[in-house]
Amino acid sequence: MNHPAPVCLGLQASFGFGDRIGLATPGHVAAMRRAGNGIAPIYAQQSIREMIRTGRSPQQVMQDALAGMQAAGAEEITGADADHLKTADDVTRTVEAGFCFFTIDPSDYVDQGADDYSESQLREKVSALRQQALWFDDYCGTTRTFGNVSIEFSEAVCLRATVKYGAAIQQAIALSGVIREANRAVGRDYEIELSVDETPQPTTLAEHAIIAGECLASGMPLVSLAPRFIGELEKGVDYKGDLQILEASLDAHAAIASELGPYKLSLHSGSDKLSMYGALARATLPEAVMKPIVRRTTFRQLSTPPRRQKRFSMHGSWRKFIWNSGTMSPKVKVLQNREDKSSTAPSVRSFQARWARNLCNYSRVNKQCTPRYSPNTLPAISRLCGVASNNRRSAG
Repeated sequence: MNHPAPVCLGLQASFGFGDRIGLATPGHVAAMRRAGNGIAPIYAQQSIREMIRTGRSPQQVMQDALAGMQAAGAEEITGADADHLKTADDVTRTVEAGFCFFTIDPSDYVDQGADDYSESQLREKVSALRQQALWFDDYCGTTRTFGNVSIEFSEAVCLRATVKYGAAIQQAIALSGVIREANRAVGRDYEIELSVDETPQPTTLAEHAIIAGECLASGMPLVSLAPRFIGELEKGVDYKGDLQILEASLDAHAAIASELGPYKLSLHSGSDKLSMYGALARATLPEAVMKPIVRRTTFRQLSTPPRRQKRFSMHGSWRKFIWNSGTMSPKVKVLQNREDKSSTAPSVRSFQARWARNLCNYSRVNKQCTPRYSPNTLPAISRLCGVASNNRRSAG
């Protein structure tokens, strides 16, 4: 089977899997067939640092993903994300391998201490950065409206944004030029995501507007932005933070993205953020208005479970709800299928047992789980993946 090369996905809803070992793509394909209605897969999606740690090259990542698709008989289109690029050499290697979606990561140029500087420190630092932030006077002292969101760009806000992101914006624009020339040389279409999520402080609405506005003004083909959202986002565990505050923040970020672009909002470290998915769906997938779509979680939500097992139990009615919710992930399905007379759910590998405990409160005494989240959480995940659900409009 001759599989077509990866293509640009534009504003289409997409899901990056991040297979770090090169063996999981057939399972990802099966998961997409079961639960991926309405979204496009990005099977080849790795950062340079992940390739270094796993001893793989961009060519190997691409070949493994396409070979896995071929083995699974997949014929749908797919994107290919060269993730967290920091240098021109990163760009060259990934372009040569056939990637077409490039995630720029200028985090090395972000001043991580900017939120803690005094006004005098900010002014001192800005004096050395004004040539890298010619946009300062355009924003300072203005109030701008993005949909239903009004942002005041006070002097203090602009001083801090300049110190925090001034050099990072310049680096992102410069690397975008490298990406443009490298793809022009091979005659390939491309698109860019900008990642500013790897900071200890959240990206404010004003910072989001400045970053995206300046990148778009430079001619960067920005289709996705990954801000640092409020709260704590750690890989493999649920979101930590106030969900009501998060939802208001997501709505505002989505309004900015819709007004300036539109471009997609990207969730990094999105694995197992079960309590967060409902808010993401409501902010980015309204019924009648085109807005940005969440792009990335990792394969934990959708991958096929391995055979090695760890025992745990789940309450029968909760298993029944998962099944009836319309969520058809193989992992979710295996949790409610194959019941025995003792109502014990099938045992799975340790990370899947942890996933189940994230859904439920686990009792080591009676080895039973009771629901931890609102029953509307899983329909929200279904909605995020484009799967119809009877509870589609319910709160997460």
